[in-house]
Amino acid sequence: SGNSTPTKETTEATANEKENIETKEENKEDEISEEESKTDNPKVDNEEESEGLSKEELFNKLSEEASLDSYKIDTTAKQIAKANSDNPEEINGTEGYVEFNREANIYHSLYTISDPSVGQMEMESYQVDNLMVYRKDDSGWVKTPMTEDGEDVYNLSDTDTNSNRIFKELEEYYELSENSDDYTLKLESTPENINEMKDIILGDTSEQVFVGELTSIKSWHKFHKDTLYPISYDFEIEFTDENGDVRLYKHTAEYKDINEIKEINVPDEVKALLEE
Repeated sequence: SGNSTPTKETTEATANEKENIETKEENKEDEISEEESKTDNPKVDNEEESEGLSKEELFNKLSEEASLDSYKIDTTAKQIAKANSDNPEEINGTEGYVEFNREANIYHSLYTISDPSVGQMEMESYQVDNLMVYRKDDSGWVKTPMTEDGEDVYNLSDTDTNSNRIFKELEEYYELSENSDDYTLKLESTPENINEMKDIILGDTSEQVFVGELTSIKSWHKFHKDTLYPISYDFEIEFTDENGDVRLYKHTAEYKDINEIKEINVPDEVKALLEE
């Protein structure tokens, strides 16, 4: 699916738009570019979007959209054992947030990880480029390259770049639905494509998410219709553990403060480690 292929609607809209401008300006604007034309008349785009985009058009627009300048994502994750029984048990859970500012190129995350066997642990990290400085509870700040021992599994695995890569590689499997305000892209595995989905979505982190036989992957991405900004991302995987019980891993992410985070405060101690 080529990004540059104009749809019938956009071609017609652009043609009409050019005609109107040229008439008004007595042909002065013969050379007007499609981009300028869109800026002068943003109404055309909105009309097209309110009619709803096709799946291909939506994917193209999402990949063309400029990346977000900043955002905060509230996330929760939990793993439930005996998920198909009358007594499901929550084995562990993570709750927290990640915030990002593109200009400073900083990710900051703060999570509380709960595990009945070891209690609670707080994990905080700052990431700049491929360096991460993190602490576990009060154990002091440690600097590590991002690839080391998968420490970054607690960091954001679902940046806009990553989402776009997944959309592109799994486009054929997504189903698009919409209401008056938003679009939802739903992904649901089948026995034929589940391994492909696992490799693309989870990659090397799959062993940290589940152990056993993977039986189902589902995800839902929601976007505002007018801006195409992300609203939320939900992800569920189901697998059978070594006892033959069904386990469920659920992850939810909600986007807040899009393009509104002007600054992320970095403690002096962390700055010193990042700069050394």
